[in-house]
Amino acid sequence: MRRDHFLDFHRAAESAGYPALLIVSMVSLGAVVAPLVLLALTGAGWLLGVTLLGLIAAIALLAGEFNAAVSDGEEPPRRVGGATPGGDPIRNPPRREAGTGPDGQGRRVA
Repeated sequence: MRRDHFLDFHRAAESAGYPALLIVSMVSLGAVVAPLVLLALTGAGWLLGVTLLGLIAAIALLAGEFNAAVSDGEEPPRRVGGATPGGDPIRNPPRREAGTGPDGQGRRVA
């Protein structure tokens, strides 16, 4: 099973008393603002590309950390898709009919 590094970081930061989502938000903001400030100061065209890549990275970081923040404490975050870790799709259990007992057998009137 793959480890989720966002969940590991979130658990470690929260157990130490640090707000993990705030830390990741500030790192993401720095990844966007620093190239944007350099772009404004120098006017170099290649910094526009760096700024856009920083924006994409910041969105990915925030999405991963938010997924870790809202996940259950004992379970890793759920992946998008309808497959279980074994690869089988999740199926609904069969329904019982109204007149059947817990074992699936019908009741007879005496």
